[in-house]
Amino acid sequence: MIAETDMKNNKDTQVYTASQWQLMWWKFRRHKLAVLASAVVIALYLVAFLCEFLAPCALERREIAFSYAPPQRIHFFAEDGFHFRPFVYGLKGVRHPATLRIYYREDKSKIYPIKIFVKGQPYKLWGVFRSQRHLLGVGDGGTMFLLGADSLGRDLLSRIIYGSRISLT
Repeated sequence: MIAETDMKNNKDTQVYTASQWQLMWWKFRRHKLAVLASAVVIALYLVAFLCEFLAPCALERREIAFSYAPPQRIHFFAEDGFHFRPFVYGLKGVRHPATLRIYYREDKSKIYPIKIFVKGQPYKLWGVFRSQRHLLGVGDGGTMFLLGADSLGRDLLSRIIYGSRISLT
């Protein structure tokens, strides 16, 4: 009984002697939604901070042959079975005979494995350090449009990642 009152008195004196920052931190830690929201905001700022490395393509890369290409699906299963490394099929542009509009379909004869820390187009990290390493990418000759391409054949995922730097600063 005496130990309980001593602990309670110790907590009370801790609250009375705490600084304003400590009180705010204790209150913040108990609010689960606030902790989750701050983790999301920190993640967004990390993406903006490392956008050159995280983007699969450099900002200047254009693939005119793939303008308005649809998103490419990531696959684990091919005609020859299961692959441990995810991959994308190559894209083949075909012109519709009646409308003359180009549409794209997967070329199942070309498989491009998705690699991490792949050597891609050169960029300057924060405008200072030269590098060619990207977090995700495919080998030479392949494309990886995870969110599709715009009218100039630029990867939309890369453009969104680069755009996060502008919108968060």
